[in-house]
Amino acid sequence: MTVRIELIHPKHESAVQAFAGDPGISATTTLPHPYPEDGAMKWIQKSLAGREKGHLFEYAVLDDQELVGVCGLLNISQGSGEVGYWTGRPHWGRGFASQSVFLLLEQAFGPLNLHRVYAHCLLTNRASSRVLEKTGFHLTEVKNLPDSKWPTEPVAVFEQQREMWHTGQGR
Repeated sequence: MTVRIELIHPKHESAVQAFAGDPGISATTTLPHPYPEDGAMKWIQKSLAGREKGHLFEYAVLDDQELVGVCGLLNISQGSGEVGYWTGRPHWGRGFASQSVFLLLEQAFGPLNLHRVYAHCLLTNRASSRVLEKTGFHLTEVKNLPDSKWPTEPVAVFEQQREMWHTGQGR
C-alpha cells in the first residue's frame, strides 16, 4: 500500500461520484443521499474555487493511482481549519483514513502554516474517532449541532495544535 494525497481535480470525478453515492458513506458524513448525478463535479468545482480563495484545500486519497477516498481542510480562517475525510467502502478498515489524515496534517502544519485544526464526528462513529485519536487529535467536547444533518445526535469534537504536532506529542 502506497498512500498519497493530491489536490482534487476534475480527473477524479468518476471515482468520487461512484463512492459518494454509497449510503454507507452518507450515513456518517455530510454527503447527501441520494447523491446527485452531478454531485462530484459540482463539489470539485466548489473545491477549486475555494482553493483559489485560500480557505479550502481538498485532496484525493490515492493508493498507487487508485482513488480510495478524499480528505480536506475546510473553513480555513485565522490560522485554523477543519479536517474532513471519508474512504470508499471497499477500502474501509485498511488504514487509508488514518494515513490520509496524517498526510493532511503535514500540509496543515507545514506549507499551509495553520496553528490549529479541528474535526468532528458522530459520537457513535467509533471508526472515525479512532482515526482522529491515532493521528494525535484530542477530544475537546461532545455536543449537539442543531443546524447539522444530525441535530439530535451527539457529536464528538476533536482538536490538534501545531505545537503538539511538531514536538511529536500530537502523533
